[in-house]
Amino acid sequence: MFRECINKVRKDSESVQENEFTQLNNAENVPDTCNEFISEFMEPHDYFGLDTGELIEVIQHLCFWLYVHNFTTSRLTLL
Repeated sequence: MFRECINKVRKDSESVQENEFTQLNNAENVPDTCNEFISEFMEPHDYFGLDTGELIEVIQHLCFWLYVHNFTTSRLTLL
């Protein structure tokens, strides 16, 4: 679901033609898309029945994993 959101958000903001955004770009900006994932993708669909606390933990874990494995230089923090 997160990948679908990234493709949708980036397709709306950038000119992506035939390929999906995630097919052409690395994961550098993935942590920057987390807010859109929650507010624009998950919230309108009532989180698809998932527990929001658990969902946030999974997103944090994914972003930390991306950072530790040098797929991104961004670190996700909760405010």
